[in-house]
Amino acid sequence: MTEYIWFVRASSPSRGHSDGSGVAVRLQHIGQPLSAKTFLLTCGHVIRGNSADGRCGEGPVFPQIQAWAPGSGFNERQAKTMSVCSATTAGYRETPAQEAANAASDWVLLEFADSQSAVAAPAVSGWANTTSDGPYRIIGYPGGENSFQRGIVTPMVSPELFHVRDSFHGVLRLTGTATRPGISGGGIFTESQAFAGLHRAREDAILQVHAVLAFHIRSRLFELGREVVIPQTIATSSCGTAEPQWKQSSSELDSLNENDLMALAAVVLDARNAQNAHGSLGISLSDGSRELEVLPQKEWPAAVVNRLTHALEMVTIYERKIQFLKKKQEGPAGVAIDFSGEIEQKLREQAGEVEQIRIQLKSLIRFRT
Repeated sequence: MTEYIWFVRASSPSRGHSDGSGVAVRLQHIGQPLSAKTFLLTCGHVIRGNSADGRCGEGPVFPQIQAWAPGSGFNERQAKTMSVCSATTAGYRETPAQEAANAASDWVLLEFADSQSAVAAPAVSGWANTTSDGPYRIIGYPGGENSFQRGIVTPMVSPELFHVRDSFHGVLRLTGTATRPGISGGGIFTESQAFAGLHRAREDAILQVHAVLAFHIRSRLFELGREVVIPQTIATSSCGTAEPQWKQSSSELDSLNENDLMALAAVVLDARNAQNAHGSLGISLSDGSRELEVLPQKEWPAAVVNRLTHALEMVTIYERKIQFLKKKQEGPAGVAIDFSGEIEQKLREQAGEVEQIRIQLKSLIRFRT
C-alpha cells in the first residue's frame, strides 16, 4: 500500500509552504478507457495557504505544487510538477467559511504535468464501497521531510489501528490520535488493503479525527464525469471493449425487491474489494438463502463496477432525502407543509438507481440452481 502514497508540497516564495500526503488513483472519463491515467488525491487544505483573516489552509491555492513518489530522492530533480484538476476546484480563491466547515469537501484531485507518470504510476488496486467498523491503517508522512532517512521519501504506516467512531454525509470519524499534520491527505486502508478514505489531520483538534470517505469521493468524481479504474486484466473483444464471458438470465434478478438488490450488490462489491470475487458466494435473501456464481474478477468490466457502486450510494442518498422531506413536511406545531411533489420526484429517481443496480448485476452474477 505504501507504493501508492506520495509526498505533496505546495509552496509560494512569499507565503512559505504546506506539506501533506497524496494517494495515487486511476481514473478515466466515463466510458472512455483510452483516457485512463493516474492522479493524486489529497486534502484541499494541503495545497492552500492562510486566508486573509489567518485561517490555516483556507486561503488561495499555492502557485507551485510538487509531488515525490515513495522511494524517490527528496530533491528537485525527482519532484513531479502537479496542477489542480479543473473538474474539482471552484478556483484559486479563498475558501468561504461555510464551505470550509464542510469536511466532506476537503479533497482535491491533482494532475501530473509529466505524461509518463500519469500513464505509468501505480494506483490503489481497490476502493472500499461501504463503511465498516475497521480496523484501518493510515499511511502518509506524519513527520514531513524530517522523517526521511538519507533523503529518501518514505511513507509511514500508522502503528495504531483505527476503528470507526461514526460516519455521516461522506465523513468518517475515527478513534485514536496517532496522527500529525504531515499525514493530511494520507490514505486510510482496510485490512484487505482497500482504499477507504483520506485522512484530514491538522493542528486543529476538530479536524484531527476526521476523514473523507473514499466512497463519497468516488461518487462525486462520477458526477464530474470521471470513473475509477481498478488496475486489473480485463478480457476484451477485438474492438477493445470489456465483455463478460456470460450474462445472467434476467428472470432471477427481475424478481428481487429493492432490499434484496441492495444486499446483493453490497455482498458482490465487498467480495471484489477483498479480491476473492470468484466462484460462488452465499447470501440470505427474503425468499431464503441463495448461492451465486460470480464472474471471474479479471473479467469484471470497469464501467459496470463503477456504475453499480454509484447506484448503490445514490439509493441511500435518495432515501435520506426522502426521510428528511417527510419529517420536514410535518411542520412545526401542526402546521402542514406540502412536499409531496418533491418526495414523489425523489422516489422516482431512487427507483431509477435501483433499476441500475439490477441491470449492472446481470453482467456479473448468476444464481446457482
